[in-house]
Amino acid sequence: MKKKISPVFFAFATMLFSLMFCGIRTQAASLGQENWLTPGEKIISHDITNDGKKDTIRFRVTALGGGSDYCNKAYVYVNGTQALTLNIRACNSIQFRHISCSKKKNYLQIEAHADGGFMTMNKIYRYSKGKLTAAADLGRADNMSARITKVTSSYIEARFSVQPFETGRIEWSFKYKPSGSRLKLKSSTAPVVSALGDLTYPSDGYHKYFKKNQFVTSSGRTYYTSASLKKKAFTTKKGDIVTLKKVKISKKKMYLCFKKGKRTGWVRIKGSYTRNEWYRGVSQRLAG
Repeated sequence: MKKKISPVFFAFATMLFSLMFCGIRTQAASLGQENWLTPGEKIISHDITNDGKKDTIRFRVTALGGGSDYCNKAYVYVNGTQALTLNIRACNSIQFRHISCSKKKNYLQIEAHADGGFMTMNKIYRYSKGKLTAAADLGRADNMSARITKVTSSYIEARFSVQPFETGRIEWSFKYKPSGSRLKLKSSTAPVVSALGDLTYPSDGYHKYFKKNQFVTSSGRTYYTSASLKKKAFTTKKGDIVTLKKVKISKKKMYLCFKKGKRTGWVRIKGSYTRNEWYRGVSQRLAG
């Protein structure tokens, strides 16, 4: 005769299994809130030593002196011990946030901001052997931002927005993969879009092109088959329409890929002021 399993025993066993499952559940990836700091102090509580326990992380920013509101240096302390010193002279604020891919992969993103929208530093740090060391450098530029938009167990995604003089504001996303103490860029090439299509002024008719990621050339220019700029892909003349397709960052240099008809070609973007406008309607839409 078979013995019936007691409902009480079944309920107890189910509860015990649930508790065991919760105990071995992996830590979910998370993106902490943004914190801003001018000269002064701020404390946050997150795991940064990768032991599964919350740590006390204290940020201290000193002033330049002489009654100035500008920053001089930033110090980061982990559980009372100094782990990082940054020279942020003449910046007006820093921004920082905690990032967690998993229990053993925790990071701090720190940005330093100056007047005029210039970002002098934007790095992600990882704690090791009592120090915070740079795991990834998200770059620095005038009128640039690099916002962390997504965090998973396998990558951190950053949305870049920058304003070169040649094209006006453009945006793209890069993914960074944890690899030892570093965050490695998964690919240095990504689809890119023009942000000028979001501007409805001035009413010169070029808004409709930017909305479609298109640019009307102001003069003739040569485009190349690759970012090495060795072999010509095609040339343009004044009034041609090209479509922006990709961005590539190589050795801190920016290259953009455009398409004309069925051909694609690359050009280097220096970002600095140029008297000769590359594309019509861009100069009137530059901020700053």
